[in-house]
Amino acid sequence: MTQTSNTPDVFSRRKYYRFSANLLASDLSVFSFGLIDFFFLLQVSTLAAGMVGYADTVVNVTASLLTGHLVLYINRLGHGTIERGTFFTTAVYTALMCTLGVAVYLLALRPLFSTFLNAQQYDVLTNNLDITIFGLFLILITRQFDMLVRIRISSSVALPLLIGCLGLNSLLNYVGLKHVAVTSPEATVALATLISRAVYLALLAGVCVKHWDKVQDAFGVHLLRPLMKIYTTGAWNIGIRNALDWGSSVVAGSLMAALGGPAIIAYQVYVKLMTLTYRVPQALVSASHVFYTREVDDDAEQIDRSLALRLFKLLSLPSIAVAATLFFFAPFILGLMGIPKGHESHGLAVFFVRIEVCLILFYLIEQFVSVIMVSTYNTALIRNASIVVSITGAIMMAVAGLIYKSPVGIVIAENLALVMAGTIYFFAFRKMTASAVLNLDPAGTKAI
Repeated sequence: MTQTSNTPDVFSRRKYYRFSANLLASDLSVFSFGLIDFFFLLQVSTLAAGMVGYADTVVNVTASLLTGHLVLYINRLGHGTIERGTFFTTAVYTALMCTLGVAVYLLALRPLFSTFLNAQQYDVLTNNLDITIFGLFLILITRQFDMLVRIRISSSVALPLLIGCLGLNSLLNYVGLKHVAVTSPEATVALATLISRAVYLALLAGVCVKHWDKVQDAFGVHLLRPLMKIYTTGAWNIGIRNALDWGSSVVAGSLMAALGGPAIIAYQVYVKLMTLTYRVPQALVSASHVFYTREVDDDAEQIDRSLALRLFKLLSLPSIAVAATLFFFAPFILGLMGIPKGHESHGLAVFFVRIEVCLILFYLIEQFVSVIMVSTYNTALIRNASIVVSITGAIMMAVAGLIYKSPVGIVIAENLALVMAGTIYFFAFRKMTASAVLNLDPAGTKAI
């Protein structure tokens, strides 16, 4: 069985942060596709920018629901439990999930949007989503290649390729919006993004061919039925949790759209900024997932408490530093994102950002403990906790948005749900590790 040279086999602080930095650079580049579209559209139409930002959230929710199996795929890459046909089996499952996603969009989401959006908002939203949703398989198969390259070859090799494709995306947006204009602005940016992603996919495939000796054991046209069973039983728990996390943004975004005015722009810029800056803790959590799976056996059922706490300390310190920086510089950063001081959305957006960064610890606990549970294939609690938290949060947001008509109340309710989730995972971790307290500096931590 081929072992990856990029995934570290010796646990050290230096390797952990270097691996995290490579993941962060790639994650930021992937996220930047949507950010570039948003900025280009903001120069054309605030309505188009707001609705395409909302469309991006809808796509993320759909993809999150359908890609729980890719988290388990990372498990197998990290553990080294790769066999011939793994990539093909995962791609087949991805295709099935994408077919389901398109059906859900056509039969459920499209009619739902028409019930609470006005005709102009609906047209702009669906002009973008009609293209992006049908390109969902391209997006997800690219993610599958990206994971394989990062973990089995090198986490840094994909970065220059991504940067080049981001440049291509910007160029296509500029040409399409300024000079060609053969379709609506929101459809133009969707087409530009899919073309750029297709080029990135081709480049990743080329990397795999060049380093065939490191990835050949994952390929082969062979359907692994045991792996399909693992995906079928475990992926939905993870997918439901991921989709419900994103779903809170969809509920909040829908309520903001119904309120109209500065609320929708403030919320979409806030979501973009938080998604961008929270790539730092997300990259650290992803690195922790890989490190944890490398350190424990694939069939381990109990959480390694000492290892988990060591990893949590490593990820929490830089994450809290990022949150503190964002708290103090939010007004300036939001100005760079197109809503400077004096803009009607500026004050709302600043408040939205600051209330969330103050709750960073709850976010870190929820994200970290969930990936540790995934590493031990303990996914039922993840699903159940997410359902309870999401329903409670949706009720609170609905009360704030529909009864009190308060954008501030909507975001407060959304963040109260985050507090609830972090608290649930904190006590779940204590129970599963038989720990009386969550000691963030266990014996031996300082030796990392």
